[in-house]
Amino acid sequence: MRRLWLPILLLVGCTGDLDPPYRLERVRVLAVQTTVEGTDRRATPMPGESATVRWLVADPSGTETPLTWRMRVCVEQGCATGSIVEEEGAGVPTLTFVVPAGVEGSLHVEGIGCTEGALPASPFERCVGATVLPEVVEASIPIAQSPDEWNDNPDAMGFDVTIDGALWPEGDPDCALADAQPMVVADEEPIAVAFAVDDSEREAEVPFLLSHVVTEGELDAHFAVLDAGEPNAPLALPWTPSVDTEGSRSATHLFVARDGRGGVAWTRRVVCVRENPS
Repeated sequence: MRRLWLPILLLVGCTGDLDPPYRLERVRVLAVQTTVEGTDRRATPMPGESATVRWLVADPSGTETPLTWRMRVCVEQGCATGSIVEEEGAGVPTLTFVVPAGVEGSLHVEGIGCTEGALPASPFERCVGATVLPEVVEASIPIAQSPDEWNDNPDAMGFDVTIDGALWPEGDPDCALADAQPMVVADEEPIAVAFAVDDSEREAEVPFLLSHVVTEGELDAHFAVLDAGEPNAPLALPWTPSVDTEGSRSATHLFVARDGRGGVAWTRRVVCVRENPS
């Protein structure tokens, strides 16, 4: 029987903005994923194994964005006794490390990302020379002690996303084309969006949490949950695109799935939005 790993994840975008949490109107860190080296998707390393931590960072266009970053992995929150590893770099924040022998429970990740300016001396201070506050990240990595405690990150290929009842594939449509698909009309009415996870990617005895972020428009909610014990079913995610536009444009949706045992995965969808001709 595998342990119940409830995800401990705190992502703090320290810009002090009042935007809705589901609106991607600035660069934001949306998720932190751990993958054991040499495996396809395992999220729970064991002592002595190498693991890679990667952040999902997106900008207002809905695409991944490079940062100047610093990240460290520690045995305890706050890193009072020092870090196992600490690195900094530029690009997609990614850190590979070896789990020390004897570690039990979980490891703590903390980091900072600067969209402008230079990294500060202290982990969570303002980026030097920047006019905006940094992106600050804290996350927990569950550590397995035996193979029966292993957990995989969800497989994004097992996600089915639909819009207006039709399958919504990945890819960037050319919204300048009159017949671009998928295409919706902005008329102040909600558009039906739904997210479904394959039964093989969801364990019913733990919650399945989905966060939904959009580059424009309004959502009823930022999060949707399948509670522990609840039968698997598509999650309804109504979205109302903005109407203050002319012609057509693209809107990006980012979905981050957390499986209740420390596994994380994400997927991106783009839709064309056309003004109401009436």
